[in-house]
Amino acid sequence: MRVSMSTWCIVILLASVTPAAAQTSFAVSPSAVGPGEAVTADISGPGGHHFAVIGSAVNAGMAYGGVPLAVGIDVVILAQGRLDGSGHARVNVLPPFVGTVLDRYYLQAVTSPSASFLPPSTSPGKVVRNSDLVGDLIGPPGPQGPTRPQGPIGPSGPQGATGPMGPPGPPGISSGTTVAVPVSSLPACDHVVLASATVLVGAPSKIFASGRASFYQNTSSLSGAGLSVELRTQTNTVVATSMWANGGVSGVGDTAYVPISLGEILKDGSQDYVAAPGSYVLNLIGGGYGLCSGTGAVIGGSLTYLLVGAP
Repeated sequence: MRVSMSTWCIVILLASVTPAAAQTSFAVSPSAVGPGEAVTADISGPGGHHFAVIGSAVNAGMAYGGVPLAVGIDVVILAQGRLDGSGHARVNVLPPFVGTVLDRYYLQAVTSPSASFLPPSTSPGKVVRNSDLVGDLIGPPGPQGPTRPQGPIGPSGPQGATGPMGPPGPPGISSGTTVAVPVSSLPACDHVVLASATVLVGAPSKIFASGRASFYQNTSSLSGAGLSVELRTQTNTVVATSMWANGGVSGVGDTAYVPISLGEILKDGSQDYVAAPGSYVLNLIGGGYGLCSGTGAVIGGSLTYLLVGAP
């Protein structure tokens, strides 16, 4: 089959005017102006492309580059330029209402990568009305319509990314021990160490200490006894203590065993004591009170401590 040169020319010409995919948007505001008043035209398309705003008294009858336009053969170019890098442009356009009886004017935007606007990409046509002629036809806005029922709840969105890890909480109990309190004599009106424990601190910590024992009057005239806990450094300096816990009998010759107990965070004055890393000695102290004659006794008991992480 032989094809003539003229046939190839026709094919090439048709290919050169194939319409480009529509990608131009166009907005005009306001929709009605008086003679001599401009409208604002917003054009969007590919960044850097050429644009033109064209107008006509009719909305059909003209084509360019094989693409039908929304204007007639009286088409005029009202504005042109290039879209910015984001693909937008805004221009003022003056509809030709001065000295005419036109009640409307049709506008359209065209963009193209070429200054010849081949191939053209067109927007839908827009109409601007002459408010001198149609002003009485445009009434005030109507009242707002009733609120419609709320629609159903939409589906849940995808789960978001896991947030950053929060700061670590304060350390909990790290170590502790209990030692027994043997049966011990309790001198009248004096203090004695009933039990001791070595405390090894690896990180700054508060110390919870508890002690318990039973007071027995024995052959003394003591009316009661008390317990307290003290913390000493390796240089034998007292750095923290507990409150005293006391228990008493009804009188001389009472054969009852009086339980006494305490348990609290050791303090330095009124503040919780925070022990620095190191080695300490924890003592359970006992003391009798009363008429200060004879010797009382402490029957059994224990001394316990727990290291509690400092905040």
